[in-house]
Amino acid sequence: MKQELKSVIAQLPQKKEILSKAIANLKEKRSLITKSVHLIATGYAAVLSDLYPHLSMQQRNCLHVIYERLRVTDEEMDRFEDYFLEMLRNNQIDDPWSSYIGRLEDQLHSLKLVEELAKSYLAGRPIDVFGVGRK
Repeated sequence: MKQELKSVIAQLPQKKEILSKAIANLKEKRSLITKSVHLIATGYAAVLSDLYPHLSMQQRNCLHVIYERLRVTDEEMDRFEDYFLEMLRNNQIDDPWSSYIGRLEDQLHSLKLVEELAKSYLAGRPIDVFGVGRK
């Protein structure tokens, strides 16, 4: 799992750059395709069942949050163009530009948290994301 997390950390700058460019384009009333390589899903699914019994609750929770945030970001980025263009065409919301800027900014913030969590896990001090270690 550590190798997969190192790979995630190495790929995060590219994903953040794509999101940042898409946000900048939306601010100028232009769209940008945001599809990119999916991170970690294959590695996580392949090894988690073998690792699960050997991980602490904090490690499991940290990995779960990393994986889920990456999955949601990948899905959001994959669907962005189709959903955004549909909103624009059908006038389903008053200001799709601002709405989608917000959505992409949320994903950018999520990736920053993923990076922090992955680094904490690799350092051997996984962040207690759900507070299970507190008394």
